[in-house]
Amino acid sequence: MIKKRRALQDLMQWAESPNRKPLLIRGARQVGKSTLVRMLASNFDHFIKLNAEKPAA
Repeated sequence: MIKKRRALQDLMQWAESPNRKPLLIRGARQVGKSTLVRMLASNFDHFIKLNAEKPAA
């Protein structure tokens, strides 16, 4: 949980930056990327989730 907490702090810092650029989160499977993004999203009123790995239905 410590790594997720540190990563969440880093993402919050990114979100608060006025000069931020788009964010892509990549990594191995089953390491908590989606959970981390959901935790970040819970701090905002609006959130769009886009998973570029899944094929269009």
